Amino acid sequence: MAKILHICSNYCTTKIFPNMLYKLNQKFGENYLYCPVKYNASENNYSYLDKNDEIFLYNKDYAKISPSFSKLDTMLFFPKRTRISKDIQSMYNINSFDVLMGHSLFTDGWVARKLAKKYNKEYVVFIQNSDINYFFKKMFFLRSRAIKIMRDAKAIIMCSEVVKSELFVHYVPAKYKEELESKIVTIPFGIEERFTSDIYTKERELKEEINIITVGTIDDNKNQIAVAKAISKMLEQGYSIRYTLAGNVVSEERLQELCQYEFVEYVGRKNYEELISLYRRSDIFVLTSIFETFGLVYAEAMSQGLPIVYSKGQGFDGIFEDGMVGYRANALDSDDIQKAIKKVIENYSELSRNARKQVAIFDWNNVATKYYQTIVR
Repeated sequence: MAKILHICSNYCTTKIFPNMLYKLNQKFGENYLYCPVKYNASENNYSYLDKNDEIFLYNKDYAKISPSFSKLDTMLFFPKRTRISKDIQSMYNINSFDVLMGHSLFTDGWVARKLAKKYNKEYVVFIQNSDINYFFKKMFFLRSRAIKIMRDAKAIIMCSEVVKSELFVHYVPAKYKEELESKIVTIPFGIEERFTSDIYTKERELKEEINIITVGTIDDNKNQIAVAKAISKMLEQGYSIRYTLAGNVVSEERLQELCQYEFVEYVGRKNYEELISLYRRSDIFVLTSIFETFGLVYAEAMSQGLPIVYSKGQGFDGIFEDGMVGYRANALDSDDIQKAIKKVIENYSELSRNARKQVAIFDWNNVATKYYQTIVR
């Protein structure tokens, strides 16, 4: 088995990477992960690290969370990455690894390439939606460096075809498109095993009152207000709809605006058991984020038989053919959102059955195998 060093700046901020590391080591072993964080960073920043969680405890032998840069460094592109690179070398014998894996392009990929060049190693890079929507879009002076990172990587992983299309249409020079296209592998993220092992198997039917749910932080990006406006228009047309919101509040102002709608109920952040209960009491899952790297909650909702409405042109778009498990919508257009909800209502039973069947592609056993095969190929 190959020995792999993962460089992952987002290990502490999402459930994705702890689950990935856990499953890679369960199946293949010899996967180690380095996560750089700011000096004196508060543990409140790491809301997805439950120190009593089985996965966290298992990963302790494989993952190192290292304070390696200052707040000032975060504003300076090269010093931050140089500090991270030096810190990794002080903690690991890079020569002992067979391959490096950078879990973002502009930070982790930059470091992976630097180390690979120095130690004559191969590396793989993952391109996140934030790499495109922030770095490629706003930091144009770094684009040529990003292309170098991609060209020197032995493989490039992306989570959806739509993210890939956005990258190639807008940012990859024509002379490199064929070369880089041959390196790309599209692999969706996985969801927690308790969702894929607890699929809701009962046939769903819509009742007179339709229950729509969104799970996600209450903020401008998650864009719940556009969904509320779409539902408000549908109520005027005679539909009967309740709208449930679950998740942490980032914007109190946005929550207050949402709660002005009588059909909206905010229920706070929920644990797994509570979330399963909410999904099973709901009929349709809608999340039209303005930016979304992937969106695990779409797949989690699918496991409970919920058809979904998702953002056009963002991470989840393109994983399935539109109309297979739900419909995409323009996140900035409440009329388009209501049209998508109506199409879900019209095709509800088929979409619900498809959602349950298709959720298997998000099983971490399948996802981890694809990742490992891509990294070591």
